[in-house]
Formats: sequence, C-alpha cells, structure tokens
Amino acid sequence: MTGSLNFSAGCPARWATPLTGRPSLLERVEVAAAELRIDLMGHQRQIAATATELDGSGNLVYQQVTVTIPRQQGKSTLMLCVMVALAWRRPRTQIIYAAQTRLDARRTMFDEWWPMIAASRLGRVCKPRRAAGGEALLFANGSRIGLVSGSKKAAHGHTVDIAVIDECWAQPDDRLEQALRPTMLTRPDPCLYLLSTAGTDESVYLRSKVEDGRARAELGVTDTACYLEWSAADEADPADPATWAACMPALGTTVDVEAVAADLELMALPEFRRACLNQWPGVANPGWGVFSQAAWEQCGYTR
Repeated sequence: MTGSLNFSAGCPARWATPLTGRPSLLERVEVAAAELRIDLMGHQRQIAATATELDGSGNLVYQQVTVTIPRQQGKSTLMLCVMVALAWRRPRTQIIYAAQTRLDARRTMFDEWWPMIAASRLGRVCKPRRAAGGEALLFANGSRIGLVSGSKKAAHGHTVDIAVIDECWAQPDDRLEQALRPTMLTRPDPCLYLLSTAGTDESVYLRSKVEDGRARAELGVTDTACYLEWSAADEADPADPATWAACMPALGTTVDVEAVAADLELMALPEFRRACLNQWPGVANPGWGVFSQAAWEQCGYTR
C-alpha cells in the first residue's frame, strides 16, 4: 500500500530518488507511528515511502537506503517507526542498530525508544533486554531490534534482515558494512540504512555514499539503492533564516527558529554549517585544508 502521498510540509529534498508508484510499506510505518503517538512530518513520510517500496513479489526493492539531513530533523524517531513496522511485518525479523558508539546506540534504544514503546500498546508485545552485550527490544512474534558494535567482527555468525547505521559520518571506513553484508545474504529482502549529517574530512566512507547517491538521484535510478538529502546550497547565506527554512524540514514544527539562531551565535560557523545546514567541509570551512583557521590565527597571521 502507498498511503496518501502528501509530503507538502517542510521543504523539498535537494536530492531524492523519485517515487515510482510501486507499493510501499508507508501505511505500516504510519500505523506504527500512530501507536507510538508520533505525528510523522512530510519529509519523514517521504523517506518511509521511498525506502520501503516493494517489488512484484512483495519484497523490498532497495537494499541500501542513504539519508543525509541536518541534525534534529527526526531521523531517529522515524527509524523507530520503520523498524517497528518491519519487525511486525514478518515474524523473526532480525534488525540491528549502530550509532557512533555502542553507548550512544544504547542510550537511543533505552532512553528514547523504549519509553515511547512502553507507554503505548506495543509495550504489551515488546520487552527490553538490558544485559550488557545483548541489549535488544524483543517482540512477541520473535522479531528483535538489537545493537551492534562498529568492529569488523560485528554481527559475526548472525543472520540479519535490516541493519541501521546512524550518524555514519563517524564510521572511519567501510569495515562495518563489510561485516554486515554477509549476514544478510540469505534473507529475502535485506536492507542497510545509512543515516547521517554531513561529515568531516575524515568521513571518507559517508562521502562516497553521498556522491554515489547524488548521482543516482540525478539520473533517476530506482533499482537497488535510494538516496535522499536535505542540505543548503553551497552559496546560501548561513545566517539567513530563509536558508534554514530551505534545508531543515522540521523547522517550525519540532525545531524553533530561535534555537537555530542561538546555535548560529554560539557555535563555530563551520560546525554550524555542518550540523544545521548539512554542508561538507569544502563548503562549511573553505580554504583551511592544510592549516586550520584557529592554528593560523594563533601564529599571529590574518587573512
């Protein structure tokens, strides 16, 4: 089912794999969101509708979903809804989640996700397992959402249906993906989700996914991987609220303009541009590839 495809709220994606009209699991994601008392925003529904398109056999079309977006735009909340929908779609679905560190992932699972589940009717059919090293949300139908570390041995010996790497700008290379792919080989419709804000000069892995995803979106490719990106144009004025409104789809809904203005005042401009405008270092901090601006100024030089 495709649901009512109304994504008018917020701002349009700068790059996006086009919707094809194929069925999707959007309605299932919306049902999960309703149970969790989450009101999905337009861009969240667009991501869900694109990412969960189905082929003629009812299996997921995309084996890789990459989403890059400014911080605090609801990607972790959306992923909870997507994972719950996928967990209930098919019994014994194995889902794993990774963040910058295992501690970050654990905090997301038990401090953000579990309270929402426990407060809903889903709390009757889901229980947490908090044992260190075996943390998971266990569903009555045998499905589970577990955590995974970022090592090359991650999920070794396991079978995985869905893998989610959050804040993957922090991944130094492709070792985690290389560890996860073999665990998904025998599954009918596996998918790897890559979620992040723009990275640093060291974020080579994410940068390669961004460049590939942008190219696919521009060509309209709709086969094995989909890509969605919300970001400010390179030439946009970072201090102009119109720039924020053009790249932050949650602005005015869950993110206040005043909060963004405070971040602009208090954060270093390159970090503000990376975190709030989803811009990469070449745009966010131009001209400082060899020496940092701070190091140069400490030597008593000026531009």
